[in-house]
Amino acid sequence: MVVAPGFAHAATIFSENFDETAPGSVNVTTAGSFTATVGNVDEVGGAIDNGICASPESNVCIDLDGNTAGQITATINITTAGTYYLSFDLIGSDGPGGFTGRNVQTTTAVSFGLNTCASPSTCVYYNPNITLAGIDTADGIVTNAVVNITTPGTYYLTFASETTGFNGALLDNVLLTNSLSAVPEPSTLVLLGSALLGIGGLRRLRARRNSR
Repeated sequence: MVVAPGFAHAATIFSENFDETAPGSVNVTTAGSFTATVGNVDEVGGAIDNGICASPESNVCIDLDGNTAGQITATINITTAGTYYLSFDLIGSDGPGGFTGRNVQTTTAVSFGLNTCASPSTCVYYNPNITLAGIDTADGIVTNAVVNITTPGTYYLTFASETTGFNGALLDNVLLTNSLSAVPEPSTLVLLGSALLGIGGLRRLRARRNSR
């Protein structure tokens, strides 16, 4: 017997890719769904900073240092206890490189909890320190990190730069879902299709035999 693989559709609880923001805006205190709770940040990318939001980031991303180290927070209402999945793209300050003076090591703290953060030292962090070289486009990419919620309520998702100066890590594609998307592999689809064809052929053969 062949059993078709299950399909789970992830419900998006929160999503922000910053594409509605204006690249070139510096020292801002709001960025998409996030508000600066400490310092300020820059909206970079697009034609103004072409290439700085290196893949997997795209178009517009957030430099977590404006004219000082910034800390941005989004408020998310969680109504049901359970397992959630957090994803975000955090890359080095220089994207793919080429911006004079931007290639610096950065450290970023990420918090997701019931309490707001007055400063990086006051938070309980999902990951206390993500340290990236200036052109690191891999080590800060987080996909489907498990977040277990036992108490529904108002949660605060915070990204806090711990890097002094004007150049922080670059943030994009923040996503919180309540389940994983299960997409069958192409080989699974082929196997499933072959099995269905086989079942159909067997039924036709039985029908011919019974009609004799």
